[in-house]
Amino acid sequence: MPLNRPKCIVESLCLETDGFNLLLALNWLTFAFFVWITLELAYLDHISNLLPNSHTLALLITGLTLNLNGLFVQWTDATLGCVVSYIGCRAYHDIQLRCCGIAGIGLGDAKYLAALAAWFGIQAVPFLLVGASICSLIGYWHRTEKPFGVGLSISAIVFWIFTSTIWWNPNLEILFILAVEFG
Repeated sequence: MPLNRPKCIVESLCLETDGFNLLLALNWLTFAFFVWITLELAYLDHISNLLPNSHTLALLITGLTLNLNGLFVQWTDATLGCVVSYIGCRAYHDIQLRCCGIAGIGLGDAKYLAALAAWFGIQAVPFLLVGASICSLIGYWHRTEKPFGVGLSISAIVFWIFTSTIWWNPNLEILFILAVEFG
């Protein structure tokens, strides 16, 4: 007698049909969206030293929304990462502005780091900061104003590639089980 296991009613979403797996495609689309926004932010920061709120906030909201069910990290880690990274960058900005008279890091960079923390959690913040610092120093050693967002973009893409299962994320199944049938 077979065991009664839950079956997905919408089998085309959960199973491979004709060599095409929808969950795998959605995982790659998520990665493509992330890389697209990240590279666009890198380009904008490179040419203008500005990171627009429309892009950083879209990345932040998307990251928090995707992690509501723990898609990449737990929601508490994502939220804590957002808050701690923004407050830390804001405090650094304010302290350097008062002590030296110049802003060492822009507030767009603080929002961008918070958005990346929404995707990867608080555990990724040290790696992102160190990677971004190294990339910014190496890439822009000849400029007086070093766009930190470019380094954040490079370190975020590298972090995703080396720590995520881009080719398959089993947590995506949670999003697509519309109803469960026992029988």
